[in-house]
Amino acid sequence: MKLIYLIIGSLMLLSAQFLPSIMAVIYYSTGTPHCSGWGSKDPANPMQIPGSTTYDQLALVVVGVQPSEVTSATVSINGVVVTLTYSATYSTELALTYLSPPWTSGSEGTSYTMVWTVQTSTVGTLTDTTYLKVAAAEGYFTINGVKADTTTKMRVSNPALSFGFYITSSVLTTSNFAEVYVQVYKGTTYLETYRLTASPPKNYTGSYTLPSTGTYTLNGYVSYAGKAIQKMSIVAPYGEGDGGGVPFSVTSLQWMLGLSGLGLCGYGVVARNPKRRR
Repeated sequence: MKLIYLIIGSLMLLSAQFLPSIMAVIYYSTGTPHCSGWGSKDPANPMQIPGSTTYDQLALVVVGVQPSEVTSATVSINGVVVTLTYSATYSTELALTYLSPPWTSGSEGTSYTMVWTVQTSTVGTLTDTTYLKVAAAEGYFTINGVKADTTTKMRVSNPALSFGFYITSSVLTTSNFAEVYVQVYKGTTYLETYRLTASPPKNYTGSYTLPSTGTYTLNGYVSYAGKAIQKMSIVAPYGEGDGGGVPFSVTSLQWMLGLSGLGLCGYGVVARNPKRRR
């Protein structure tokens, strides 16, 4: 019998029995106490969040201290202090979570500086600072598939129009917009407001027919974070000055130029230069 192998084997059996608890104790003891709040750590690149959105809680994670060692946990949101309450402990990392009461974000472009503070009886004060910003209502309208903004001008040849609005923001969806609509004016007279239909997650669509010939102004808005934000304003003449017939359009201009050019080319081929007298 080899005594050395018996001793090594016995030690391995003992270590297998007690290793999980030993590793757990070592893992806890090596964690540096710190806290980490919700949001971006980079003030130049704040976390983008939807506007006018209510969050059930804002979460803070505290690592490396026991729940009994925490005397208070707060978050200051742009100077307004909110008390956090203890929620749970995650034993795999001795991580404690603290949650705020419900909180609602503000209007488009609002920035938030979140200062998270934890007071402890053992390691003093732990702090973290994060940054949030309410996302802009990024997106654009289309009319008959053509992108339209606040500088667009067009002349329409058909009174039936198709509207679209496409959300380009990476953090917003149709659920973040109260409505998307177009206000229709003929000349300076307001006619009506046409509301587009949501096609989740990123689109709105609709169709509208101009009631008669004339010059129309179409103003497109999105209702987001408590505000109406204008995204389109176009002037669209339809059938004016031609007795209600089909108005002049880019397509008809292209045909006229093409036919005229073809005629000139044909004339150039068959025409002869006049003979000079000697």
